[in-house]
Amino acid sequence: DIEWTATNACGSSVQHVQQIHLIDDVAPIISAPDQATYSCDEEVIFELASATDQCGNPISVLELSPTYEQVSCPSDETIIRHFQASDLCGNTAQATQIIEVRDLTAPLLVVPNDTVMGCGSQFFLPQATATDNCSPTENISIAYTTTFFPGDCPGSQVQQRRIVASDACGNAVEQYHTITITDIEPPMFTFVPEGLELSCGETPTLEAAIAEDACSDLALSENLQVVGAGCEGNEDWIRTFTATDACENVTTAIQVLQFRDTTAPVFE
Repeated sequence: DIEWTATNACGSSVQHVQQIHLIDDVAPIISAPDQATYSCDEEVIFELASATDQCGNPISVLELSPTYEQVSCPSDETIIRHFQASDLCGNTAQATQIIEVRDLTAPLLVVPNDTVMGCGSQFFLPQATATDNCSPTENISIAYTTTFFPGDCPGSQVQQRRIVASDACGNAVEQYHTITITDIEPPMFTFVPEGLELSCGETPTLEAAIAEDACSDLALSENLQVVGAGCEGNEDWIRTFTATDACENVTTAIQVLQFRDTTAPVFE
């Protein structure tokens, strides 16, 4: 209270009391934590809000029930935190913090090693696997796109597989896997003439070898080498058969014909 006194020139006076009421009608100033984004496999940190009052009165800061908003993918959500600050005079202020929980990481994709298969072998497609830090395995899709290229030789082929793994939130990763189908086996002889022992003057019947290949046509060649075997008239014929397929796989086989003088001289 303020007491005022007025006095005139004759000494008469009068008093008046003035009452001044100081009223706190200003809300506190509240500060919520900054907006934050977390990966779905991270621990969310819930920081506290703070507040100040212009009149210096004690302040209570309460966190009210949060609001949860679901977004497009299952593991994501938005958390809206609500705070209220109140001073002793009943003035209040509100603030919010938005926390986004998101799947930001693509799956971990494991593809098979590049594969080489023989053209005559049983064909199979090795499968890729994928895991994700947020989506369960059943919610991860794996898609294959195959492009075919000719190989280095007839009957061979290269398959380039583009493999894409996607989680439930649309995060994707891609890798490539190559399957080469080629002729890795040499031809096989199905018939090779047996070795023979003949008299030195005998004329042999030279049978041809027979070969086949599981993947391509082949070329069959023969080389004859004549080697002396001791006394005059004795010799070995070494027939080397070579089968070569279209992929340059080679196999060989040998027939040996032994010419021997086994007949004693005849007296005339």
